[in-house]
Amino acid sequence: RAKQLQRQMAILSQTKAELQASELRYRLIADNVDDVIWALDTQGNFTFISPSLKSLLDYGAEQWIGKPLINLLAPASATALEVALGQLLHQQQSADAILPSYRAELEHLHRDGSRFWTEITMKPLRGEDGSLVGCVGVTRDIRVRKIYERNLSEARDAAEEANTALLSANALLHGRATTDGLTGLLNRRHFEDMLRVQMMTSIEHGKSLSLLVIDVDKFKEINDGLGHTQGDKILIEVSHLLAASLREPDRLARWGGDEFIMVMPRVQPDEALQVANRLCESVFRHPFPGGWLVTLSIGVAELRAHESLEEWFDRADAALYAVKNSGRNAARLSA
Repeated sequence: RAKQLQRQMAILSQTKAELQASELRYRLIADNVDDVIWALDTQGNFTFISPSLKSLLDYGAEQWIGKPLINLLAPASATALEVALGQLLHQQQSADAILPSYRAELEHLHRDGSRFWTEITMKPLRGEDGSLVGCVGVTRDIRVRKIYERNLSEARDAAEEANTALLSANALLHGRATTDGLTGLLNRRHFEDMLRVQMMTSIEHGKSLSLLVIDVDKFKEINDGLGHTQGDKILIEVSHLLAASLREPDRLARWGGDEFIMVMPRVQPDEALQVANRLCESVFRHPFPGGWLVTLSIGVAELRAHESLEEWFDRADAALYAVKNSGRNAARLSA
């Protein structure tokens, strides 16, 4: 029995030494890490705080034992943590269940009154009987990370702003490159490129493609009589009247000066001529600035197989001048 008692004493002594070594090891870790390690009771009060609280908040750890953690937090963060503590410590969990942890970024109050952000990780603690006895947690200073995040966010915002400005500039440049500055219609260069593509598509699929060359009659007289500013306004109103007649596949451009051009895919020449006549009527009846009477002359031509753009346009242009020579304010189909 004496030997048995000696063995038990030896085991107890060894266990005590191991516990002391383990406690020393963990205390050494807790005393020397930058993060603040702490434990709370079920009321949210400190039962342990590592000395690193001094370097984090300029408080001594011993003065906060028995006091609530939430008193070290800014009001909004204190409320958030109080809710989380309540959820962790009042949950119904079986003794062998894995307890959930809590992680959040919370704003701490320094002893000098300043505020800064920390990251808190917290997990419930069980007693020997499996009941919840409090929480253990770690507080980490994330001020440097927050600076990086803020700088990254500002850089991202700046990049997005620059990208938006670049897209706007590209859209502006594209608009200037493809549209007429006065009327907002397609300009001659862009329209001509598009027209060549439509010609190839029409010939390839055997579909009709009609062209309308439109000229404002006696526009020089309008400019001389009303002035260039009013003349520009009349050109703009004419462009609006022409654009109002377009179907979805039709395209309209300002060809130059007082001349416009319209292309109508899948439209037979007789139908295109009817459209041209309606345009003449619409402009003729429209009340323009200064009470000036404005009329159009329009030449219409359907694309022929193996015909170049120049040949096609010349036929429509010849029909246009035939209209002018016969009195204007009308449309004519090319020969």
